[in-house]
Amino acid sequence: MARQRSQAEYAAMIERVREVDSDRFFEFIEASGLDPAVDLAGGDFRNSDMGHSNLAGWDLSQCELDGCNFRRSQLFERERGDSMLGFGAFGGGAIKLMHYEQAILGRVLYDRNREPTRPALITPIANPSSASNWHEYCLYWHKRERRSNDHRLPTGAIFQDAPIAPEMIVVSPGRFIIGTGPAELGALARAGGPELQSILDHHVR
Repeated sequence: MARQRSQAEYAAMIERVREVDSDRFFEFIEASGLDPAVDLAGGDFRNSDMGHSNLAGWDLSQCELDGCNFRRSQLFERERGDSMLGFGAFGGGAIKLMHYEQAILGRVLYDRNREPTRPALITPIANPSSASNWHEYCLYWHKRERRSNDHRLPTGAIFQDAPIAPEMIVVSPGRFIIGTGPAELGALARAGGPELQSILDHHVR
């Protein structure tokens, strides 16, 4: 759990960050003095460059990561002396993982004035799978206990339940036509085909 800091401490952190001559995200975190294992969860880090960084042990749960770059970063780390054979680990070394449960990887943007048959607008999507040790990370990954039962992803949020799980989108309650657009319904009806609809009375994620 992140510790409470005084206004003076935050002011000093901001000054240290302003002096960083880099666009590398991890350098800003190091300069700030924040502990990435406890202080970053729930933050807004959209479009940050996290590439070529050691992120093992970082907790990015419930963060906004739209468009973040993870290329060639390290998401997994094990202590020296730990060895890997086949699909198991031996040696008892501590394992550090980056966690991003309930994080927003991207968003589907809703525009009520947009022609419904046109493709949806989507923000850039974070690419954690481009990390240099992604396969090892997936092998050792384990789900952490949820931080809060009342945390809700917004409608349109793109997320994953696990690194190897598919990307999914939060859908709001409503009535949806599945498989065809309004312009095609007439032809579908004339052909005797069914009009498929889905009705949701609660958020789906």
